[in-house]
Amino acid sequence: MLLLMGVLGFTTTSIVNQLFVFNGIGHDLVNLFQVSSIFVISISYVFDESTEEALVHDSVLDYVIYSTIVMLFMLASDRLLGTSVLDSMTANAVLLLLIRQFVVSKQNALISHRLHTVNTDLEVAVTTKAHELELREQQYRSLFAYHAEPIFLFDLHGEVLSVNEAGSSVLGHDTETLIGSNILDIIEQKDRTAYATVLHDLTNGRPRTIDVDVVTEDGSKRVWQLMNIPMIIDGEVEGIYAIVKDITQMIVQQEQIYYQANHDSLTGLHNRYALQEQIERLIFDGRPFSLMFSDLDGFKEINDQFGHHMGDELLQHIGKRLRGALLPNEYAGRLGGDEFIVVAEHGDDEILVERLRRFVYRPPYFMGGTLVEIHASIGIVRYPEHGSTLKHLLSNADLAMYKAKEKGRNETIMFAPELRTHKEERKLLMEGLDTALEKGEISLYLQPQVDASMKAIIGAEALMRWQRDGVFIPPSQFIPIAEETGHIHDLGRWMIHETFQLMYAFEQGDIDLPKLSVNLSVRQLFDEHLIEYLTSLFERFPIEPARLNFELTETVAAHQSDRVLTRILELKALGIKLSIDDFGTGYSSLAYLVRYPIDELKIPREFTMQLEENREYQTVTATIVAMARQLGMALVAEGVETEYQENFLRKIGCDSMQGYRYAKPMPLDEFVIYYMKQTM
Repeated sequence: MLLLMGVLGFTTTSIVNQLFVFNGIGHDLVNLFQVSSIFVISISYVFDESTEEALVHDSVLDYVIYSTIVMLFMLASDRLLGTSVLDSMTANAVLLLLIRQFVVSKQNALISHRLHTVNTDLEVAVTTKAHELELREQQYRSLFAYHAEPIFLFDLHGEVLSVNEAGSSVLGHDTETLIGSNILDIIEQKDRTAYATVLHDLTNGRPRTIDVDVVTEDGSKRVWQLMNIPMIIDGEVEGIYAIVKDITQMIVQQEQIYYQANHDSLTGLHNRYALQEQIERLIFDGRPFSLMFSDLDGFKEINDQFGHHMGDELLQHIGKRLRGALLPNEYAGRLGGDEFIVVAEHGDDEILVERLRRFVYRPPYFMGGTLVEIHASIGIVRYPEHGSTLKHLLSNADLAMYKAKEKGRNETIMFAPELRTHKEERKLLMEGLDTALEKGEISLYLQPQVDASMKAIIGAEALMRWQRDGVFIPPSQFIPIAEETGHIHDLGRWMIHETFQLMYAFEQGDIDLPKLSVNLSVRQLFDEHLIEYLTSLFERFPIEPARLNFELTETVAAHQSDRVLTRILELKALGIKLSIDDFGTGYSSLAYLVRYPIDELKIPREFTMQLEENREYQTVTATIVAMARQLGMALVAEGVETEYQENFLRKIGCDSMQGYRYAKPMPLDEFVIYYMKQTM
């Protein structure tokens, strides 16, 4: 193109110069010049660039060049050639039309090129946008179809328009079945109204979340958290996306956490926290109620005898019975250990206590092949009479319960203000037991056992006495506290040591006491070092083992466990005799009398005291004596105080007796004097 322009420029310049210099140019030369101009223009059109920038540049340049040529040519043909104006104008018009046609063609080519470029760009843009839309649609389809959580698309009435695979799978239906169904049909009736309200409220375009219970095809119930998102098209809510989160397991775990936080793990009853919350709620509302604080009697002995696993099993059984014995307006819980609380929103205390004893504490428990009887001491307080706060109520109930234990166990005591004084006394006793042995306040007393027919001493029972600041504290007061606090272990060992030492002194001093009995607590019986300790005492005090008699409670003996049998056989192997104290007061089963090598039965004071007034006790006592005789066991009747009691016992075959009719418990020096007088 530049070459053509140069040629054209050179030619044009030469011609112009020729026009002004030469005057005789002919007509043919003019025509030749015109034809040459047209040819040059045509050639330049053929070799034009195809790019848009070149087309624009060439169009402008060509237009200038062509216009210049035409003007010069018209001027030359008109003035220099002398031709007619009409011929000149005709020739120039033809040339001008041709030039104009070429220019228009070039402009059209430019426009066409531009249109082609725009169209190409538009096609690329449309293709790109379509690809992006397809990609987004695939992403949406992947998100919807393969999302791990179920996703439903409903209309505003709940009709299912679409559902992903997870949604159909969790409900146990295929997709075709679900489409066209209504989501409300799988929601449980109690939640349908609430969810229908949510569907209606979603028309405002705001997402809503709600938890509902649903039923799957197999009938199982699940809890769904539905996140409802409105589908908005052209500013209008046309449908609802519901993203499902199955929170069934989370709800179960939350319920388990709540249950564990409010219930005792062993018994299933309310724990201390839940009880306190319930009681404080009643106090806040000002609603009157009764609170019963119960503690199991002899529970520590059961743990010592059978192990804590048996104690835990017993607590589980008690919890089960308690739940079954309560009415709707009554609550039960476990404070810890063997302490239970029952709260009743009524005033029928006596009826409730009798119901608890009849269904919970009185019937025996059969566990691990063993029949176990358990009782409870119960303290009762009433709100608001006995306290305005939870702390005061529990403290007063605790006082009443311990008073019931001291009264003889298996008792029920209603709180009274004077019990607070008793609490201080109890506290002093607990503190005093810490140093009682060190201070020499504990002493050994002996009560003779006699042959009533021969009036001869056949033995004695060693008893513990506590004298503090010149005042004797009854065993019924301090022994339960000693068992509760663990002091009974040290006190029991002290008693055994004193018994060995006393028997050795008697033998060395020619005091021929046939038998010396001492009580052996459950904790002592199952002390893993008991046999080792007794063996060391026999080595230190070489007494005749048959003169030593250990008295076991019937609670221990009646539990026919291998542990009990093993320990009894170990004691018998040492040559020690064994007797059952207070026989017949705790258990109806007599099988242990056959299984265990028991040497003696002691008729309890409770039976002896009823012989004059109660024929039933006479019958029971006579049966015990006859049975012992048949089994070859010795007998000792405790608590004999009257001539009638003595005569009756002798009549049925029991000659060995112990009680105030013969002698009260006495210090060692008094007993020696008494014994010496009786044997002279």
